[in-house]
Amino acid sequence: MKYLTFLTALLLSIPTFAQEPPYFFQTQKPVICSKLNTILGIVTSMGEKPYAYWTDPDNDTVNLMYVGNTGITIIESFANGNACIIGSGKDVEFVNKATKSSLTFNGEDVIYNR
Repeated sequence: MKYLTFLTALLLSIPTFAQEPPYFFQTQKPVICSKLNTILGIVTSMGEKPYAYWTDPDNDTVNLMYVGNTGITIIESFANGNACIIGSGKDVEFVNKATKSSLTFNGEDVIYNR
């Protein structure tokens, strides 16, 4: 009986029975930062237009997605008027290709009037 108890305890302690937590890590990524108006001027001069925006859970930043025929740019903007390009690329494809003509929601500027 002692051996059966020992074997049961041994089997239940094998790592396959335990749920492994997900593995996350931080990394350093170079980003380009400037005044938001400067970045938006450059992005729009490349033919990209506003596509989507969202706020982070703490409402500290607004993320903007600009899309054009040649690519996509994702910008993280801060309440102090600065912003960083956190991602860009080409050959983007969306199911819904509608773009916004401005960065407003219900008539309010989403960047500065949050």
